[in-house]
Amino acid sequence: MTDASVLLAVCGPRLALRLGQRAPGPRLSVDGVDFVEVRDGDFAGFYDWLRTVDGRVIGVRWWLFEELRRLCDRLQGRDYALVDPACRFVDLWFSTERAFDPGQSNDQDFGNNRVLESDNGDLLLSFNLDRVGSAIIGDGAAILWTAGRKGV
Repeated sequence: MTDASVLLAVCGPRLALRLGQRAPGPRLSVDGVDFVEVRDGDFAGFYDWLRTVDGRVIGVRWWLFEELRRLCDRLQGRDYALVDPACRFVDLWFSTERAFDPGQSNDQDFGNNRVLESDNGDLLLSFNLDRVGSAIIGDGAAILWTAGRKGV
């Protein structure tokens, strides 16, 4: 794979996953779409890697800070996302598998968690891969970018 340390989740009509060596800056262009950071360099909440009983990572649960809950509408109805009714968290699924083990899915990580938004309403979320490694990207995930590619 690659020496990626960050997962970038581009949340549009479909979920596109990219790998990077660092968290995004305040501005980022992905496939011709410009994204701008929402929280001025600060992290955007906590997250848990959603793992199966055999330890495979199949998604991520993002616990949003209260001021970011306005973004839940952008993810509502997406087939890859489950939005908590009170918008406390959003689950992003990397495949169609949804059965996870809560006992193995409680990281409460916050490294490199940034939120950027585009003019068209898409979101870009970043998550630190230090605890899980880039091997989490597997079945069902679209690897559209790896470290060093121009434009991201």
